[in-house]
Amino acid sequence: MAKTSSAENLIKISFILLALTPFAVIHGTLFPYMFGKAVFIKLMMGVAGVIFAVGVLGKKQPIRLGLRRLFNPLTVSYVVFVALGLLSTLLSDNPYRAFWGNVERSEGSLMLLIYMLLFFLGTLLFFNKKDWLNFFKVNLLVGGVVTFDVLIAWLSGGVRPEGSFLDNPIIVSIYALFVLFFALAVGILDRRKFWIYLAGVISITSILAIFITGARGAIVGLVAAFIVTLLRLAFVGGASAKLNIFKRSVNVKKLAIVLLLLTVMLSTVFIFTRINPFWQRIPGLSRIADISATDPSTQTRLINIGISLKAANPANVGMTKFLFGWGLENYINAHNQFYNPSIQKFETSWFDRAHNKVMEVLVMNGLLGLVAYLSIWIILLWKAFSSRIEKDRERSSEELWLSLTIGGVAIAYFVQNLFFFDPIAAYVPLFSLFSFGAYTYYVKDREPHDENIGSGRIPVPVKLGAIALGALLVASFVWTSAIPIRQMRIATSGLSRGYLDAGDISKMTAPYNFAQSEVRLFALFNALDRLPKENVVDILPQMMELGEVALTKPDNKARREQEMAIAYNDAFKTYKKEEYLALGEEHARKAMDLAPGRQSVAFILVENLTLQGRFEELVPIMDAARTAEPDSVLIDVFYLSYLAPNALDGKLGIVDK
Repeated sequence: MAKTSSAENLIKISFILLALTPFAVIHGTLFPYMFGKAVFIKLMMGVAGVIFAVGVLGKKQPIRLGLRRLFNPLTVSYVVFVALGLLSTLLSDNPYRAFWGNVERSEGSLMLLIYMLLFFLGTLLFFNKKDWLNFFKVNLLVGGVVTFDVLIAWLSGGVRPEGSFLDNPIIVSIYALFVLFFALAVGILDRRKFWIYLAGVISITSILAIFITGARGAIVGLVAAFIVTLLRLAFVGGASAKLNIFKRSVNVKKLAIVLLLLTVMLSTVFIFTRINPFWQRIPGLSRIADISATDPSTQTRLINIGISLKAANPANVGMTKFLFGWGLENYINAHNQFYNPSIQKFETSWFDRAHNKVMEVLVMNGLLGLVAYLSIWIILLWKAFSSRIEKDRERSSEELWLSLTIGGVAIAYFVQNLFFFDPIAAYVPLFSLFSFGAYTYYVKDREPHDENIGSGRIPVPVKLGAIALGALLVASFVWTSAIPIRQMRIATSGLSRGYLDAGDISKMTAPYNFAQSEVRLFALFNALDRLPKENVVDILPQMMELGEVALTKPDNKARREQEMAIAYNDAFKTYKKEEYLALGEEHARKAMDLAPGRQSVAFILVENLTLQGRFEELVPIMDAARTAEPDSVLIDVFYLSYLAPNALDGKLGIVDK
């Protein structure tokens, strides 16, 4: 067996350390919980890239490249998905935003396609069974800290706790699904009592975390995974596995049938008695009991599915968008263009994700991208649930349980993603699942042979490519992480101390990068709201001009136009310059054109016209907004706020309306 080089070991350590991603929070930045995790991923991938370049150039003990590991259906499907994603980025209406993403989601093609592809390929190239086990153990320990932290928050009185590291109960539940996967994998692969007991305890905490966060998608996904796994054990042919329970050997097939019957009975009782107060006292089940065809959450998701299908219809958008999509980070623009005003009966937020991964991929990646995406899951699930007990029962039994674990978490995650989207905190676990699946089904059996190949002379083009990759990853970290961190911290620290000068503005807005559309408007809004009037008057023209520049490459055209309109309205209220109202009206009308039917945008225009004293123009705009959706959750409040004070004689019938 060939000796592993120092560079390979350091690369492996870099990948294993990515298990610490949930802990990455960078305060003093916008969206510190999201952005911090993206920064950490880019940092560790940059370190791995530099080590790889050094290792490839080494003369004494160069890195071994067993490229045969990469030639398998799962890897091919993923690479095709990445290639189509990059093509959709080039063809999108906003390639800049599609590639770089934004601060709030910290994704874009750069993160989702390139960084995660490198992580997938890197772990598949360099990890062996021992490395995977070490990776899972570190993830298990991190997951234990995260889930225990959530449990403590819940016991301290938190309702749907979000914990100290993830800042969102739904993201906690999604991450907990993977913690359960890591626990089961460690318990299967390492039979020492310490790890078995620890895995058992953290399995319980992860399941509890899923239920106490009340994330219905994760709960439904977990139940679906449990049922599918039981069906596989109960009805798929092959030799039966055995389990030792309390020192007695139990036939797994018979146990699975019993558990299935119990699941059916309990589910039936729950469905017919779900309005009983008993279920309302059980965390998680209380929210499942509230699910109906008419509840606001369900209605919002159904409307979003309709919007997504319209945005992917070739009759509406043409064949290019139908096949290749709108591009990553462009879902919001598709949603705005085909906005359904009836959604305002339940929700008035901007949707930059469909909250249904299949619909999201269809819109952003097109039909071809969706086919490639689904093929990844189909291949993984087919391999996972087709595993059987063979002649070598001990090894085969381990492979069966490991496959059921892979298939179970894949089912759970896919199902919950029909209700949400991929958060950055789940990226490392998700793509490690894909990579480990490829390793388990296509690499592991030929691993002893691969250990002794690929250690010869490395071609010059490969060396040059490695140098370029390392340099690009370092440059990417500086450009997308180090510089934006500095810019955001200048903005937040200045606002915290209550003073910004022209020098601060210049430093936090140059050089221009993907974060600027958010940084500039964040600073502008907060300066108007929090800083002394005499301070803002000196820097406001400069900030307004920089905000206008940011609109040339926005992540959400309609929303950014609306925000600039709000900023101009607020600036007029403070400084009484008529030119601000004219500019605010211009931006508000642009926002209305980009998001027709969205009442919140109309309200900003109405406020602007009210400030201008053009009261006669308010009624048609407000009536049009009401006509778009008469039962909106906000329409009556805004209708009275803007029109009632100008119709005190009652002739317009505002109060009656």
